[in-house]
Amino acid sequence: MRALAAHVDGSLIVGTAEGLARVRGAQVEPIEAPPVGELVALATTSDGHTYACGATGLAIDHVVDQSFGWQTFGEPFACTGLWPTPEEHLWVGTTRGLLYVEGDVVREHGETGGLPGGGYVRGVVPAGTGRALALVQGPSDAWIVFFDGERWTTYTVPDLDRRPVGLARLGADAILVTPDHAFVIREARARHRRRPASRAVSWTAPSGALVPRRSRSPRRRRHARAS
Repeated sequence: MRALAAHVDGSLIVGTAEGLARVRGAQVEPIEAPPVGELVALATTSDGHTYACGATGLAIDHVVDQSFGWQTFGEPFACTGLWPTPEEHLWVGTTRGLLYVEGDVVREHGETGGLPGGGYVRGVVPAGTGRALALVQGPSDAWIVFFDGERWTTYTVPDLDRRPVGLARLGADAILVTPDHAFVIREARARHRRRPASRAVSWTAPSGALVPRRSRSPRRRRHARAS
C-alpha cells in the first residue's frame, strides 16, 4: 500500500502499486488510476473531493454523469506530500517548494519566494487560513519555515544536533521529529492586542524559542486545471 485516505462518505481510498480502490466495508471497488506517475499521497476534503499526487504531478477527482475521472493541475512536477486545510484548501509539497491550492487557483511558494535551500518539503502543518509551518530539506541542511499569509520566515532550533526528518500535527501543536528526539512546537502570540496578528507569531520548542533567520514574501502565480 502506497497511500490511504478516508472519504467523507465513510469509504477508504486505497492506493497500491496495482492502482486505486474504494473500500466500503467488505466491498472493494477499483478506481481509475490518477495520471500522476508513481503515487506518493492521497488526500480528501470535507467537500467530497479526492486529490492524488505522485512523481509527475497533482490531480483531483472529476465526476461527470456518474463517470469517475481525474483532472491534472498545471505542468508536471515531483510531489512529496499532501496536507488538507480546514478551509477545504490544500498544501502540496514538491521537491522545489510548496503549492497552495484554492479551488482552481494554485499559488507557488518556491525558493525565489522565500523558501530556503532547494525547497524539498518533508512536512506541513496548516496553521490557519493561508498559514502554515513547514519542514524544508536543502542539499545539506533542513529548516523550519512559517508562512503568516504574506511572507515566509525561516527558523532554526537552538541546540538541535541532528537533522529533522519529519513534521506533523500533534493536537493544536506541531511535532518535529529527529532520528533520536521529538520536539513539540507551540505557537506563541504576542500579548499586545493591537499588534497585527501576522507579525505577532513566534514558535517555541522545549530547548527554547525557535530563532527567526529571515523573512521573505512569496512569488505568486495562478494556474488553471488541465483536463
